[in-house]
Amino acid sequence: MLRISKRTLERMRVDGTGPRYLKAGPGKRSRVLYRQSEVLAWLESKSFGSTSEYPR
Repeated sequence: MLRISKRTLERMRVDGTGPRYLKAGPGKRSRVLYRQSEVLAWLESKSFGSTSEYPR
């Protein structure tokens, strides 16, 4: 859906800049899941109508 690498999503999770996610299972190596609604909400928060709206 986003067409970005797993590594980029991992970095965004660490930085707290990506969409909200779920961890399926215990431990650090548990599967990471994204709800479609969370991804869409995150994308909407990155939406701009003009370059003057983009944060500096």
